[in-house]
Amino acid sequence: MEKQLKVRKNSTVEDGAVRLSTKLLEELGISAGDMIEVVNSHISKKMRVEELDWMSKKEIELNENEIKNLETKEKAYLTIRL
Repeated sequence: MEKQLKVRKNSTVEDGAVRLSTKLLEELGISAGDMIEVVNSHISKKMRVEELDWMSKKEIELNENEIKNLETKEKAYLTIRL
């Protein structure tokens, strides 16, 4: 399963992790601590999931370092794969 999400920058997200909404985790059938693949056209990276209950289901939070590693920017879109 794949889903496109809008990037939000948040400095409290750890390196190697992405933060997703609780509702999205339930919809996808995954839990905090699971590994998912985050894809930006030619770059793919396995990352650990963190959970935040008040986030939008359409967004993914990354720290600035991971945004640079995935060669993207805030408000762009990334794809997640399970």
